[in-house]
Amino acid sequence: MIRRLNPVDDEALLHTAYLWDQDRPLWFRQMDAVYGPDDFNAYIEAAKGEKRIDVGVFDGELIAVFVLSERSPDRFEVHVMAKRSLNNRILVEAAYQIRWQLFERGAKSISGWVASRNRPLLNLASMVGFVKSHLTMMKGSYRGRVIQWVNLVSTREQWLSEQKKVA
Repeated sequence: MIRRLNPVDDEALLHTAYLWDQDRPLWFRQMDAVYGPDDFNAYIEAAKGEKRIDVGVFDGELIAVFVLSERSPDRFEVHVMAKRSLNNRILVEAAYQIRWQLFERGAKSISGWVASRNRPLLNLASMVGFVKSHLTMMKGSYRGRVIQWVNLVSTREQWLSEQKKVA
């Protein structure tokens, strides 16, 4: 089940998701820190913005949060926080639902930057229909190595083509 999280009413749930990333290996935390300081209060303030949607994924309890940032009225960027050792099938189904809802409401594209080392997330994105956009960037470092980021994208046209194949 998925539902939109309210940063005020669901602050405890968002804090739980935030703590998942704190329990990751050092290389993961260093990679994640590339995008800004690690500060829960800043995270909550950003979640209160009108161009931000946090969607919780539940399987009896919160197991993941998809953070959607509206970059323009029809373009979204996604970030995922997930509990370790979860059922990937549930995460894939939730990602499909979120993608479907955004495209049904007129979004033209959803994109995200993923560290090339984050193979589990690259695999998940591929299962849901995201493809590499051929854009990469080198930003930040972990263990003394520069981090290569890969841009993944899913477009409305691609989604409509998938829908025709299913019908």
